[in-house]
Amino acid sequence: MDLADKLSERLIEVESGCWEFIGGRTGAGYGAISSSHTKQRSAHVLSYELTKGLIPYGLIVCHSCDNKICCNPDHLFLGTYQDNKDDEIAKGRHAKGSRQGNSKLNEDDVLEIRKLINQGYTLKYIGALYNVTGEAIGLIKSGKNWGWLQ
Repeated sequence: MDLADKLSERLIEVESGCWEFIGGRTGAGYGAISSSHTKQRSAHVLSYELTKGLIPYGLIVCHSCDNKICCNPDHLFLGTYQDNKDDEIAKGRHAKGSRQGNSKLNEDDVLEIRKLINQGYTLKYIGALYNVTGEAIGLIKSGKNWGWLQ
């Protein structure tokens, strides 16, 4: 059985029009498929290649439906990593602020930090209050970090 057959056996169509892959997953949550002759492949990438051709160097397969396990070729398009990141941000899927896994601060903290900055406290002092560096507070002050938060 080749990969095309394995892929078609593991797809179910759902109400949204997505063809969801019901097999294994990659660490990032995408459908994963392999055979004894090939390394593990992302199911959506394989679907794209089988229906639309090879993927040019420097491009990746992106989902217009934002469903990582979708393999419907009509929902797949080519783009750069930056195109994919821009699409993620435009659709509000970008993890920022406290949604980011390694954030030590939340939105309320940042609003309080801005008040303390405006009251004249030093960046180092504020950082110590929130268990972050003065440099991190400086990035909040300059708007380089958390600049989207009003």
